Amino acid sequence: KQIETISNQLANYLKTDVLSSTDKIIAILLKPSALFVISVLAILKTGRVYLPIDSNQPMARLNTILKNSCATVCLT
Repeated sequence: KQIETISNQLANYLKTDVLSSTDKIIAILLKPSALFVISVLAILKTGRVYLPIDSNQPMARLNTILKNSCATVCLT
């Protein structure tokens, strides 16, 4: 119940305050956790695609992934 409530709140925040109509891919740079699951659910509720990124990658690799994916938002 709490995960559902929090993911709905995050989805509403993303839709109203963060995302534009052209934002299709949202990156997630979080370690596996409840917050990661909440973020995935919220992104799916917005109708967007999520891109999980391993935070253990070198910074240059992270930048390349973000650039090549065309993700316009990254949740951290």
